Amino acid sequence: PHPILEREMKNYHKLVKESLLHRKIFEFLRLAPSSRTSIVNYLTYNNAKGHKKVLDALKLLQKEGLIYSEGTKWRVVK
Repeated sequence: PHPILEREMKNYHKLVKESLLHRKIFEFLRLAPSSRTSIVNYLTYNNAKGHKKVLDALKLLQKEGLIYSEGTKWRVVK
């Protein structure tokens, strides 16, 4: 395959994976407010890299106005 096309596919694949991660986190938070640790355990991302991915996803969802944090719990904006 063409190098540029290959790079674009990798970027697209990463974007799709991130979108799925955001969707899973949002759907989980719709069930009940949860701590980051609960989310990490639910996703089975229980390592340093997983914690960072989840935190980054939470920050993005918060920036987009979809969720907010209250103490240690993350909640969906009503």
